[in-house]
Amino acid sequence: PVCLQLVSIQTNVTTLSLHVGPTTQLTATGMLDDGSTRNLTTAVVWMSANRAVADVDDAGRARGVAAGNTTVWAALRGISSATIAVSVAP
Repeated sequence: PVCLQLVSIQTNVTTLSLHVGPTTQLTATGMLDDGSTRNLTTAVVWMSANRAVADVDDAGRARGVAAGNTTVWAALRGISSATIAVSVAP
C-alpha cells in the first residue's frame, strides 16, 4: 500500500465572528501529496491562542467563551493550518 503524506491543512474559514455561548462548526481539510483531499475535522488537534476567549472542541465546534479576540488553528503531524481570526461578542 502507498503511504500518502499530508502536505497542508486548510480550514473552511479565515475569520470567524462568535457570540458567547453558541457554537459554530469548523472543518479542516488535509491536502495529500498525490493531490487528493481528506476531511480531517475530527483528526486534527484544534488549538486556541486564548481559550478564555474562544475554544474549539475535538469535533471542530468553535465556541465563544468571553468577549475579545483570539486566533484558532488546526494541527496534525507537525503541520498547522493558517490561523483563523476570531472575534467574540457578548
